Amino acid sequence: MSSQEDKDNMKAVLKAIRSMVIPWNQKKKMITTCLEGWSNPYRFYSMTKNAFKKFVKNDFRRTSGMKLNRSHIRKERSEVYEHLMESDILDLPGNEWWDFYYENDECILATSKENMAMKKGIYPDPSDIIKLEHDDHMFNSADGTNFRYGKAEENCLRNIYRKLNYKEVLVG
Repeated sequence: MSSQEDKDNMKAVLKAIRSMVIPWNQKKKMITTCLEGWSNPYRFYSMTKNAFKKFVKNDFRRTSGMKLNRSHIRKERSEVYEHLMESDILDLPGNEWWDFYYENDECILATSKENMAMKKGIYPDPSDIIKLEHDDHMFNSADGTNFRYGKAEENCLRNIYRKLNYKEVLVG
């Protein structure tokens, strides 16, 4: 979670961006840069069973070609940006803007196919979602479009596998 000073600074930058007369695509890039400045952008605390299966099949190693994505589970990022820029939420006192952003920016780790479905408003059944229990620093965004995956993340998934005993469900 960002400090109050960080939130105030981001809010001021977002207001400045809102006032600019520039193409929307440029504004979106600037908004993204601003909002990626806090400690855990693009956080996720769950993944689909299909994404989990890919890790299981690769002995919990992340390999190229796995086709996994961080997928927004409440609103698409563009919808959030539009609301921040077109409503009066940035003009309200306090952190209502941050609460709106933070609530709607949570992601789920999903397959590329599931990600495309979510972009069309088709979300996984709750029974197909695995909750991840991990420290906030784990799975952090690596470059704004990806997620970090090292030994700690691998061990986290191995522990979830053991705890939930998904062997029969996931392999096969």
